[in-house]
Amino acid sequence: MNATYTVKLNPYDKNKLSALITIDSTEAVRFDYTVQGKTANTSFHYGTDQYSVNPEITVVGLYANYLNTITLNLYTENNAVETFLISISTQGQDYEDVPLALTINITDGAMAESTLGQGWFVTSAWNGYDINGDLRITGLFPWMYGNLKIIENALWSALASETWDPDKHAFAPTLYRFNLAGKVAQSYTAPAGYGFHHDITTDGKGNLWVLGSLLDGWSDEQKLECILYKYDIASGALLWQRDYSQEFMGATVLDNTDTNDVHFNSLEYVAETGQLMVNSRSSCTVLGLNSESGEPEWIIDNPAFPVLNSGLNLQVVDADNFSYPNGEHAVFITHNSRYQAWRGANRFVVSLFNNNSCADEQGNELVRTIESDPVTYTAAELDSLPTILAIDLTASTVQRLDQFHFPGQRSELTSSVFDVGNEYYNVYFGAEQSFFVFDTDNNIGVSIYDIDTGLGYRGRIFTYDELRSLI
Repeated sequence: MNATYTVKLNPYDKNKLSALITIDSTEAVRFDYTVQGKTANTSFHYGTDQYSVNPEITVVGLYANYLNTITLNLYTENNAVETFLISISTQGQDYEDVPLALTINITDGAMAESTLGQGWFVTSAWNGYDINGDLRITGLFPWMYGNLKIIENALWSALASETWDPDKHAFAPTLYRFNLAGKVAQSYTAPAGYGFHHDITTDGKGNLWVLGSLLDGWSDEQKLECILYKYDIASGALLWQRDYSQEFMGATVLDNTDTNDVHFNSLEYVAETGQLMVNSRSSCTVLGLNSESGEPEWIIDNPAFPVLNSGLNLQVVDADNFSYPNGEHAVFITHNSRYQAWRGANRFVVSLFNNNSCADEQGNELVRTIESDPVTYTAAELDSLPTILAIDLTASTVQRLDQFHFPGQRSELTSSVFDVGNEYYNVYFGAEQSFFVFDTDNNIGVSIYDIDTGLGYRGRIFTYDELRSLI
């Protein structure tokens, strides 16, 4: 075969722990490679069954500040094999203040292996760590609102350096679609004077919805962080947009939010109903929207502080075991098998991060009208609570199924809960900078503390298969 190769570290100037190996060969080949781990269970393997001439091979999972060893195998269609042992140094790169290692605390080995296992824990700053706590991704597309979602085998984020008001709102003029090495395949530009923020979702049928906002000059009539865009993924064309300022006129909101800030902060497609689900942190309202028109079709909203048409509000089942969330984040569909009995036609189950953001010691919301200025308040330091809700749109009801507690853990303004497979969850407390993997009996299998400096937005585990789908 007599192939040769060249290596380029960080080929797209994004992921400092990636490389591009370019093969020079007269024959079509397929390949596989292994980035040798510091322990056997952290080696990173990837390969393809497709044959091509002079392939460019994306390598991810290098260690930081380290002389990495990669075993690369090339195979021809005539079953000839050539193996290369390649050294790639990441020493001398500027990692700024990113921790190169974290302490991973494992209290349940089986839970740890089936969740973090050969996956990586990744934050919205795009720093990713393996089960030993070693950094394996950094510098990708760090953005305050890194959504950590995979759509069409790609990641989607923005560049913090391009955002408007990066220290507070970080509205992004451009959304990028890229792979795990940072190679950009597509970009979306927000309309002039507007920006993207917080979250995205898809129906799996070629449509992408993105949250947007006016950049500046918001008012009683034109509110902040309350726009929804729908794009065609293939062409990048903007299909429609909708502004929800009118729906939130006179709304009661938490006092720890800006004047006229609706603050949509999570967006999800509900496959069971073909609807969208969006959440307003300010008014603590979950909205179900028609995915074609954006029209509200149901809400979960505290009737003591009504928003929108109260006739859309779902009725609570078992009111003694239910409390409305306060400043919630990451309102997503959960597929955890424990709650299968609550799924079906027009029925689905939701996980969310209940921040307990702005309340008194008794849990009463501290509120004002959205058009008024914030007042002086003293919010209680209540623990934040991952929560599971069952929604039945045929009966127009909502019911709390579960709530999980991590004593002393609180995030007022950020954080997330994500499924890990169908049995476990992971929760990220962005203010405390801590992360837990747990089961539905509230048993903790993995914990990480002091993850980063500053306030974090989201964090989750990318599984073995997810990581390979992104190469």
